[in-house]
Amino acid sequence: MVRAGEESGRLSATLERLSDYLEKNSALIGKIRSALVYPAVVSCMAIIITLVLLLKVIPTFKGIFENLGGTLPLPTKILITLSDLAKQYFLLMILVLLLLAIFTTRYFKTEKGRFVLDRLKLRLFVFGVLFRKVTISKFCPLLIYTDLSSSGFFSSSSSNDCRRRGKWGTGKDARQDSRFL
Repeated sequence: MVRAGEESGRLSATLERLSDYLEKNSALIGKIRSALVYPAVVSCMAIIITLVLLLKVIPTFKGIFENLGGTLPLPTKILITLSDLAKQYFLLMILVLLLLAIFTTRYFKTEKGRFVLDRLKLRLFVFGVLFRKVTISKFCPLLIYTDLSSSGFFSSSSSNDCRRRGKWGTGKDARQDSRFL
């Protein structure tokens, strides 16, 4: 946009519009992050509560069930076995999860990994639609396309500039193949 403003001689107006766009974009990102906080907190609490149940509560009931005698139903036996495994291998599970997080983070920093992650984000059950909308809104906002066209750029050079703005790996493919959007 700066290049378009310089070439058209309307740099100050272009920079003002760019600052308005960036402020709106920042507000949009803030709204999206605040909308995702509640599901993240609920998920974390569910994991913590499940771990407390597996590591503290179920072993207590295991002792009560052993004192009563009798046979336990299969789901109860499975739950007690899961509790025993979680208690016995808790540190190993934490280590494996930590290593998995490190390796996946490194993988997602590669070009192929970003492509895989972006494709996964777009296919998520609930949040996929949200990620699609954010990708579309960041791909080529009407404001920027209009500014580039009104600044004397031809529409083909405007669309090429918008095409270069794509951040997501699948966003680049989505511009060529609209079935993802």
